[in-house]
Amino acid sequence: MKINRIILILLVCAFAGCSDEALTSKPQTGPEQVLKKFTAFESKNGIKNWTLTAREAQIFESQKNAKLKDFLVNFFTDDGKHIKAILKAKSGEIDTSKNDFYTKGPTTITSTDNTVLQSADLRYKSDTKKIYGDSYVKLIKADGIVEGKGLEAEPDLSSVIIKESVAQGSK
Repeated sequence: MKINRIILILLVCAFAGCSDEALTSKPQTGPEQVLKKFTAFESKNGIKNWTLTAREAQIFESQKNAKLKDFLVNFFTDDGKHIKAILKAKSGEIDTSKNDFYTKGPTTITSTDNTVLQSADLRYKSDTKKIYGDSYVKLIKADGIVEGKGLEAEPDLSSVIIKESVAQGSK
């Protein structure tokens, strides 16, 4: 009888140490996948709008987001056959549900006519097919340089609206 009590006490102690905590998963803080040489693209009716390549992408599928390192975006002409501009950034993110992407830090866009836009922290909105930013901007064209703060631009830099122009000059 005494042995039965001891066994019962040991079983109660053993089960008391168990909890549901071990059975529940902890929220994930890191990426679900890390991909090297990541590529994404947007097309409509089989015509490419842009392609994005990154040295590395940390994929957060549950958040519909990927963090990008050393990435480049080729923007294509309306027929999808030729590159009209190239965006380069050290880091950023892509919203995989909307195909919007964001750059963090220094960003350069170069068009086929050698117009160059230098800025930081830009946003490409897929629904408007435009680039937006609130940071310092430097636009270098064949006929001069414009500096300011904030912008709205076509990806090929055919139309660039600088919100607060602070300096203009010739090359």
